[in-house]
Amino acid sequence: MKKRTSVYIDEELLEYAKRNKINLSQLLEEAIREVKNQNKQGRTRASRARCPGSNPGGRTAYLFLRR
Repeated sequence: MKKRTSVYIDEELLEYAKRNKINLSQLLEEAIREVKNQNKQGRTRASRARCPGSNPGGRTAYLFLRR
């Protein structure tokens, strides 16, 4: 059973998602499953490529692309 939750997102990104009819719930679930599967394959957070200029130990940024 799915549980209703709250997620905070940048207003500009939310407007973009609405304009482009992006299903945020589905996209987030898919992203979490992908990260979970990567972890099962033995990848750790430290071994993942970081965004240029990112702060190790700080926030991690993920880029989600529509298929």
